[in-house]
Amino acid sequence: MINKYSEICGFPASGKSTYYSKIKIKNIYSLEDFFFYKIFDDKNKLRFFFIYFLFLFCKKRFFYNFFFNRFYLKKKNNNFYFIKILRKKFNKFNKKNKKILIVYKKLIFLSSYSYNRKIRNIYRFKYYLSLFQFFIDEKPDCKIQIVEDEGFYQKLFHLYKDDSTKIFKYVNQYLKLIPKFDGLIIMNTNLKICISRSKKRLKNFNYADNKYIEKVFIKILNLILSKTNQNKKVI
Repeated sequence: MINKYSEICGFPASGKSTYYSKIKIKNIYSLEDFFFYKIFDDKNKLRFFFIYFLFLFCKKRFFYNFFFNRFYLKKKNNNFYFIKILRKKFNKFNKKNKKILIVYKKLIFLSSYSYNRKIRNIYRFKYYLSLFQFFIDEKPDCKIQIVEDEGFYQKLFHLYKDDSTKIFKYVNQYLKLIPKFDGLIIMNTNLKICISRSKKRLKNFNYADNKYIEKVFIKILNLILSKTNQNKKVI
């Protein structure tokens, strides 16, 4: 069991970010915040200053600029120390949990996303697994807590191209594979409200006009509610 780690999950536009902003206090971090605060803690690492300011001012694009850029990912002898750390952490996690990534990929390729977006989602999942392993290895002191709103459970909600039984087969497999941790907060907001909210967004997830989404998302949420072995709180 992973101590001091919790997740918030729910339909996209269910109010996760609003809820998270209310509970996020001084000693509560996201995995990404925790990682970069640790990495940049050594103020003598002058070579990190440029990247540090990019992280502060371009945080939402940081992943795409540095982790999805194939030049940086494939470049030999990469000097970006934090990329080396994350690669190492991903390899460590994946060595013991290979099936999680395999099942996640199967779910992604059942989505209606473009090929490039599917690959981008897989990279982002690897990034998340790296951050998760980094947190486990750091063994932070008792004052540090992680609350993640884009964690294992949230990564089940994609725009699927149909309501195939394969989706629910893989969701069930995935739910059995992910690690047990302290708590799971489930935003049980009416899906029609979430769809209405998403239409007002200029960015982020949008439900579009996917005719399968209501059946698929509601069933996925019900599977999470019924089968997860995490400590649950439904809001």
